[in-house]
Amino acid sequence: MQRAVGQRRPRLRPLGQAEEQVRRHHRPQAPAGRPHQRSTPRHRATGPSPAGPPAARPRRPPPRHVAQAAAFSERALAGGERLLGPDNPDTLTSRNHLAGALQGTGASGLERAVGLYERTLAESELVLGPEHPRTLLVRNNLADALSQSGECERAVALWESVIGDARRVLGDDHPDTLPARSNLARAHRSVEATESVLADCVRVLGPGHPRTLTTRRDLARAHRAAGALPEAMAVCERAVRDSTRKLGDDHPITRTMRGELASLGRKLVTMTTPYGPGASHRVGRTAD
Repeated sequence: MQRAVGQRRPRLRPLGQAEEQVRRHHRPQAPAGRPHQRSTPRHRATGPSPAGPPAARPRRPPPRHVAQAAAFSERALAGGERLLGPDNPDTLTSRNHLAGALQGTGASGLERAVGLYERTLAESELVLGPEHPRTLLVRNNLADALSQSGECERAVALWESVIGDARRVLGDDHPDTLPARSNLARAHRSVEATESVLADCVRVLGPGHPRTLTTRRDLARAHRAAGALPEAMAVCERAVRDSTRKLGDDHPITRTMRGELASLGRKLVTMTTPYGPGASHRVGRTAD
């Protein structure tokens, strides 16, 4: 474009001033009567606000599939009680399944699950007998729910009674005996007991069975509790490989094992990094 004769050449602004003018032009304007505020404050206040403490964070609802399983189990139990009666063995199995589904639905569901397990156990002992495999299974599940709710002493006593009866009736390496042995070893965080259960699980169930994988996870946690992080890493790496090969990369057990392995890796790095929280800060004297 040509400039007309006598027209003054426009004065060019420095680059920095031009950019600042563009930013001012595009800066969002605050409403009238209200000063402009940052949408994301640079320094967030950490103390309670003058109006009072912050509201409690809402409890996260259970996963959709867990809630669906509980709803389906509710309907199955209602149908069993109506058609078969409340003390029919199949109805007792449905009540046991409902309690298991409720364990993953939060504190209220866990409390209800304990009550359902206790009722199912009492009726199973009357209908099936105290040493029937289904009765032993319900007793093991009740101990697991009690352990989850913090009643560890009752849980350990129940697991010990289950193991004693199951060994006498079924045998030490029976598939219905292994869960109670694994749970008791986990409660004590015993490396030796968990290794013994794991060896039987691998021999009886196979290395890729979910019970074998969870027992291997418990062994990794026992090593970690004892401070043996390299051993825990090796066990967890084996569990991730077996679970990925047998169950798939997206299976919940595989994802749990991978999370355990990542947590162990972070802990090991923290313990071995110089001047990290787990490292020694002592500095030796140099020779003069």
